[in-house]
Amino acid sequence: MKVKREAGKGDKALKKLLKDDGFSKSASIGWFPKNRYVNGQPVANVAAINEFGPYARPFMRPAIEKNKAKWARVSKTITKQVLKGDITETQALEQLALVVQGDFQKSIKEVLLPPLAESTIEARLAKRKNKADTISLRKPLVDTGIMLNTLTKVVK
Repeated sequence: MKVKREAGKGDKALKKLLKDDGFSKSASIGWFPKNRYVNGQPVANVAAINEFGPYARPFMRPAIEKNKAKWARVSKTITKQVLKGDITETQALEQLALVVQGDFQKSIKEVLLPPLAESTIEARLAKRKNKADTISLRKPLVDTGIMLNTLTKVVK
C-alpha cells in the first residue's frame, strides 16, 4: 500500500513563515516611556529599583523562574494553532503576552519581603485622606497601584 502525503494548512503556513524569514511580529511586556507617576518619574525606573536595588523586592525574576515552563507550553500550543491557520500570528502573540503580563502582575501582588520600613508606612499613612491602616499600606510594591496597573503588553 502506497501512502500519499498531501500538504495541509500547517504546511502552507510553515512555508509562508519560512519564505517571510520567520515571524514578523514581536511582543513586549513592561513599562514604556508614557508610563509615569504623577511626579513624572518613569514607572520602569521604580520597577528596576525594586527588582535590583539595595532593598530589592524582586518580582520579575521569580515570575520568570516560576512560569517559564508554562510559557513554553503556551507558546507550543499557540504556535501549532498558527501553523494550522486557526489563529493569526498577532492573535498568538496577544495570547502569550496576556499570560506573561498576568503572571508578572500576580508576582507583584505576592511580594511581601522585605517588609516596608516604618518610615515608609508613616509616609504612606500621612498622604491618605482617611488615615486608615489597610493591608495595602504595609504591602511592598502596591501603594497607589500605578506600577501594577501600568504593566503593559504591546504586540508590533
